[in-house]
Parts: sequence; structure tokens; C-alpha cells
Amino acid sequence: MKEQNSDSDSDGPPEEFTQEQAKVEDAALRKIQRDNKARVAREKKESRRHLAAKITPRKSRKNESFEEEEPEEEEDREALANKGLLSKDVIDFLAEREKPKNSSEFEEEEEETNKEHPRKKKHKSSGIETVIYKEIPPPECLKTGLDFLKKRKAQVPRSSSILKNSTQALRLITGAASSKKQRQKK
Repeated sequence: MKEQNSDSDSDGPPEEFTQEQAKVEDAALRKIQRDNKARVAREKKESRRHLAAKITPRKSRKNESFEEEEPEEEEDREALANKGLLSKDVIDFLAEREKPKNSSEFEEEEEETNKEHPRKKKHKSSGIETVIYKEIPPPECLKTGLDFLKKRKAQVPRSSSILKNSTQALRLITGAASSKKQRQKK
């Protein structure tokens, strides 16, 4: 006797559904897939949010008076100094000291750019100008291209003989091919 595996779907005939049953089952499967995708996306967002919270701890919001904030600033200065950063006061002082230098440097740069690039006057054209091609010399690339072709032609000797007598070469080739065909037929 044959052993029937309950795990195998190929043992029996395939399941048959009516069109309505297939639509209902398809809709259910699509809904499950949509829910799973949404759940995975939501879990990824949450994990990123938790990771970001671990990396950058946020300060809790407290309603404290202005007097209590001053000691925190001193602690912040010490913490910044321990990290190797400058305090805000030092940064502000340096920024103020640099401002006059930056403004004078900026003015000097503007003067240099104005001197280097004077505005060019546009020439007014009176209309369409006629161009005579015979007066225009050939471009340099044309000369170099012709030189290259001459050198190439000198390197390949057969090309010159074929190009000079192209009709004769064609007759020779076709005649040789036709004579081979006649020999093969015999």
C-alpha cells in the first residue's frame, strides 16, 4: 500500500474554488501581506527611534528659574572643556574679533573682482552678415585627418590597388567565386 503523507499537497487533486471564493481568499491574503509590511515598517521606525534616543540623549524639560540656569552653564562650560570644545563665550568673543577683518577682506575681494573683470561692451550687429566659404580656410582637423589617411593608405598596400581598380577587383573576386562554384558542381 502507498503511504500517504499529510504534508504533501501534490498527493490529491488540486483544490477547486469558485470565482467568488478565490476573490475572497485573495483579498484576505493581500490584507495579511499589507498588514505585515506595515508592521515591519513600524518596527523599523521604532528601532531607529530607540537607537537615535540612545545615541543622542535629550534633556528633560524643566521649569526652573533663571538663577538656577547659571550654575548649569558653568557645568556646561566645564563639560565642554573636558570634551576639548570651547565655551560659547569664547566663541562669541572670537567671532566679534573676526567680524571687522572679514568685512575689510570682503571689500578688498569685491574691488579685485571689479578690476579683473571689466564689463565688455556688446557689439551691435546690423543684421545678417553674408559668409563666403571660399574665404574661410579649412580647419586644422581636416589637414590632420587627411595626413592620417595618407599614412594609413601607405601602411596597407592592398587597399590602394583595390581602390584604383575597383571594378577590376570586383570582377576578379566574382570570377574566382563563380569558378569555384563551377568546379564544385562537376
